[in-house]
Amino acid sequence: CSYIPHGNCSSIAGAGVKCGTVELRNGSVPSEGTVFINGKPVCDDGWDTNDAIVLCHMLGYSSGILTSNSRYGSVPSASFMDNVTCDGTEGSLFDCSYKKNGICDPNAGAGVMCATVQLQDGAVKSEGNLIVNGKPVCDDHWDTYDAMVACHMLGYTSGFPTSNSRFGSVSPVALMKNVTCEGSEETLFDCIYTPNGNCSSTDGAGMMC
Repeated sequence: CSYIPHGNCSSIAGAGVKCGTVELRNGSVPSEGTVFINGKPVCDDGWDTNDAIVLCHMLGYSSGILTSNSRYGSVPSASFMDNVTCDGTEGSLFDCSYKKNGICDPNAGAGVMCATVQLQDGAVKSEGNLIVNGKPVCDDHWDTYDAMVACHMLGYTSGFPTSNSRFGSVSPVALMKNVTCEGSEETLFDCIYTPNGNCSSTDGAGMMC
């Protein structure tokens, strides 16, 4: 980086940092789970979508859906933060309003389902093979309901499914397969699916949103 070596500081002009180890624990995939910071849970009092979005951005994902009530298992009683209040634009939970430390009920752990969702190789940005967290989705049982949920994740109102790697071959290492949604779910992670697995390069699921 650019900087000026050496020099004099005022006694009240010292730079500092707030560091933290952020983890998602006990989810079925690395992008979901209960939020732990520096080894302690975050309580779900006031935990909302804006808070989940900020947390997921901290971890490098493009979007996030909140979970609460210790969806991924009970948590220790000593929490790192509680009453988190973000507006969704912050770069870190530490930039939000929150109460540090405190006591959590074992069933009051805050969590998230994070995702980076992309449509790859389509002629326009609203169509393509579906790539979630850098991996394709296999087209086994892929239908209109599944495509609708995936399109909603991207901010579209409707979607039409494609299969057989319509927009080009995909990696054989898939994030999910056998996806079965009802159409009302907020994310594909709320649907029934088989995590991970292998796809044929011609078995990529896609959609036109």
